[in-house]
Formats: sequence, structure tokens, C-alpha cells
Amino acid sequence: MVLDENLSDSEIKIILEDNVSIGTRSCIHSAKKVLIKRDVIIAPNVYISDCGHEYNDSNKPIRIQGLRKIKPVIIGEGSWIGFSSIILPGVEIGKNCVIGANSVVNSNIPDYSVACGAPAKVVKQIQL
Repeated sequence: MVLDENLSDSEIKIILEDNVSIGTRSCIHSAKKVLIKRDVIIAPNVYISDCGHEYNDSNKPIRIQGLRKIKPVIIGEGSWIGFSSIILPGVEIGKNCVIGANSVVNSNIPDYSVACGAPAKVVKQIQL
């Protein structure tokens, strides 16, 4: 699925497909689009965002400086996002992946992979 980065503000979306489970104190922030496919498990304290904050003017509060790097996030079907993990803008996590606790995912993770760390690295791939 290709997501359009040029959507209008009225088209901001968080899409949760069937049987998605989201743990307590987790946060999903979307400036354009976050897609979480079916049967995904998201543990408590997970942060998912499709954008970052600008910081160009030290005289202004960061919250009013706007957003940057607005890029869609996709979490593939059947994946599990571990406790206190962070999923950053533009990341696509493949099908049936495991993201270890406390990981920071800043790049794509292929299908059937286990990734962990900060930044997250693939440590195992399941062979079909």
C-alpha cells in the first residue's frame, strides 16, 4: 500500500485494522497517516509517530514551531511491538515481526524479523 504524503489536514488518519491490541499508556500521534494492520499487539508505553517537531528558534516554544519529517508509518499484520518501544516517522515494520522492549525503530524492518535496540537492528529472521 502506498500512502500519500500530500494529504490535506482533513485527511489525517490513524487506521487500526481488525484485532489490534494497544497497551495502556501507549500513544499514537499522526500528522498524516499511521496504519496498523490486523492482529498487531502493541505493549504498554509504546510511542508511534509519523512526524517530528521543528526546533529552529530558541525564542519560541517547540510546540508552536511546527512539524517536520512527516512520513507515514505502517506496522505489518501479526506483529508485536514490545514494551516502551518507539516507532519513528517513515518506518515500515513487516509482517509477523517482533520489536523488542525499549527499542527505537528508525528504519524499516523486513517481514518475519526480530529487531531490538536503540536504534533497532534485526537480530533474527524466521525462514519460511
